[in-house]
Amino acid sequence: MSYWESETFLKYPDIAIIGGGIVGINTAITLKENNSRLDIMVIDRNSFPLGASTRNAGFACFGSVTELIDDLETSSEEDVFQLLNDRKLGLDMLRKRVGDQNMAYENTGSFELFDKADDNLSTYKEYIRFLNARIYDKIGFKDTFEAREKLDFPFPGFADFNIYNKYEGQINPGKMIQTLYNIASKLGIRFLMGHEIKEIFEENGMVNITSSNFIIKSRYAVVCTNGFTKHIFPEINLLPARNQVLVTQEIPNLDWKACFHYDKGYIYFRNIGKRLLIGGARNIAKLNETTTELDLTDEILDHLKEFVHQKLGISPDFKFEFQWSGIMGVGNVKNPIIKKYSEHIILAVRLGGMGIALGTLVGSKAADLLLSENI
Repeated sequence: MSYWESETFLKYPDIAIIGGGIVGINTAITLKENNSRLDIMVIDRNSFPLGASTRNAGFACFGSVTELIDDLETSSEEDVFQLLNDRKLGLDMLRKRVGDQNMAYENTGSFELFDKADDNLSTYKEYIRFLNARIYDKIGFKDTFEAREKLDFPFPGFADFNIYNKYEGQINPGKMIQTLYNIASKLGIRFLMGHEIKEIFEENGMVNITSSNFIIKSRYAVVCTNGFTKHIFPEINLLPARNQVLVTQEIPNLDWKACFHYDKGYIYFRNIGKRLLIGGARNIAKLNETTTELDLTDEILDHLKEFVHQKLGISPDFKFEFQWSGIMGVGNVKNPIIKKYSEHIILAVRLGGMGIALGTLVGSKAADLLLSENI
């Protein structure tokens, strides 16, 4: 590096945030708000975040009935509802920091849909009272889930029975991240974009951060790379999970506005104005979708397109104008990893597909963990 670069762009920061998505940028903002003297640098592999923060479906959600039932089979009741509380708290923190208008937040409500031949509909109905009681006790939401016997949407491929959640909604993730970056810039947080980190290690009380172009040293580092973290720390309990998303051209007669969950949340869809967004279905090819490659596959795309035509009754004449993939971070448990990896390195990863709901809270907790070091 030149002398000039060492004094400006590559000047060693107090804290390096690795990953500029929703967790990383919220970590940086929280640190700076608590200690304005800190020199904080956010480093990201791309020119803007491309993992999941700007590549999700824009659901401001915290969990459907079948997803929560599934979680209760593998985790304790306390853990499931604590995580639900964290998702609600994280959404509240995000809305307060960004502002609803700045991320086009709309409380549209959400609906969980089911196949006509689903034999478990009575089980889902029975669970609603139990879930509502626990959610009210834990986070204060009253009558979160409502069983409905009529589907008020023109979708031919589903049972009449559906479950409504009045507390969920949708956002514009691009506007959300853009606003967070504007907040960070005004606080004096520095950015180094377009540099993939190859290695992070401690040496002589400093953190060494190595890319293909440079080595930066910092007093502390917070790793917020979610699904990409195993490239740096292969031993942690985390796997990447790719989700693929499609958006149609405008559909003139699309006159509904809501978010929808199907198949334990593996398939999801919503409107963007008069467009249809649909994504997911990674469960039909989980091994192939355990990857950090931002590719698209015919198997998933064809499945989603067939779903649109057969289940939603939308004509194949309407073309898909946008298609992309994003990378989540998942594990054999759903709670995030927020911990000290070593004396000067903190991990804040594994959002489990709930980055919008959890990202601000996880970033805040990572910052608090670092601030407890009296930096």
